[in-house]
Amino acid sequence: YNWNEVEKYKRLRTYYYSFFEMIDTIHFNSSVTKQVFYNHNVPINNEKTILITHKGLKNQKIKKTFGKTVRFSYLGGFSSRKGCEILINALDNVYGKGYRNFKLNTFSSFPYERAYINEGVPYQYSEIRGVFEKTDVLILPSIWNETFGFTVLEALSYDVPVIVSSHAGSKDLIDNKNGWIVEPEVEDLTKIIIKILEENCQKLKDINKYICNNIEIKTMREHTQEIMDKCYK
Repeated sequence: YNWNEVEKYKRLRTYYYSFFEMIDTIHFNSSVTKQVFYNHNVPINNEKTILITHKGLKNQKIKKTFGKTVRFSYLGGFSSRKGCEILINALDNVYGKGYRNFKLNTFSSFPYERAYINEGVPYQYSEIRGVFEKTDVLILPSIWNETFGFTVLEALSYDVPVIVSSHAGSKDLIDNKNGWIVEPEVEDLTKIIIKILEENCQKLKDINKYICNNIEIKTMREHTQEIMDKCYK
């Protein structure tokens, strides 16, 4: 080790940590963000975990119909940290076991050629309704910690079931009634996908119905009021 560099880093770390000691309350946007801070022993006087939203969201209340082929969608770009290899390896496993009743929609260039991939082009936010009309299940398989992940919230606003990594902050929105939380591992994702395919869409219909009837997407006005009530009173 270069002990001089280590000592310099320690001093820098202490300097930055001193900033946190002067903060009265920290707003964490998810349990993942909160855990990262605590794992690094950041000094925290007080904290509130409040999930976030954005102004473009509203409840769509769409009762979806599901065909014989399940349309999974991945909305991110190609990136290892986003879990692309895990997703493809899991779907390869599923395909290799003889399942043919699924497709994967992507919306960016993928370095893979598979019979089950429908490769699309990047979309504008104004086109998001069309994206979710083509989606039966959204998959967010992040490997790296992700503070939130608006795509999960957007999917729920269009009443779409979600498979989300335990490393994504937006997992806080998901329970076994509106989707699935998985470890970002090939085996875990494979099991969930096969389970969905074998249930002949009945589970997806139940989840869609549950989201329509029970999930309310926070407006920015509601989110602002929540911040005011929990952080400033």
